[in-house]
Amino acid sequence: MSRASLVEAYISALPFAAVAIVSDGLRCRIEIGGTSAPAFYFKPSHLELVLASIDQESLAGKPPAAVASAIEQAAAMLEAPFQTPGELRKAAGQQVDKITARIKVEGGPSGALKKFNTGYRAYRLAQIEKHEPAISYAVFLEEFVVTPAVRHVAAKGRMI
Repeated sequence: MSRASLVEAYISALPFAAVAIVSDGLRCRIEIGGTSAPAFYFKPSHLELVLASIDQESLAGKPPAAVASAIEQAAAMLEAPFQTPGELRKAAGQQVDKITARIKVEGGPSGALKKFNTGYRAYRLAQIEKHEPAISYAVFLEEFVVTPAVRHVAAKGRMI
């Protein structure tokens, strides 16, 4: 798995709500989750407070920048922290780098990953017995150690 896909796995596992500002040319609306490009990431409880303090109907004819400004002002007033996609991606990349560095340090035959090393060896020997190809150790490590670790750390909400 590439670093970019680990960053995406990290972001998708975060307990955050993505907020997008969607405009059809005439009206603007705030979309939570969905398919639009997010403008902000909030903790769900913070997002509820921010949205409750905004008169969304009065923002309907406003340009996206005005809606974004209203969200930022409400968040500041309520002291509800948020991150932009760029900030979130940068922080997620730093977390992924820390996780992968720690796994590399703890790896090796006598490291903390000994049980995974033993498991991989057993898997590889079983594949040889069956005359079937085995996935590489790097793929095994990514699939069973790195990606689950990235998702676990993100799910604990270690950001903001």
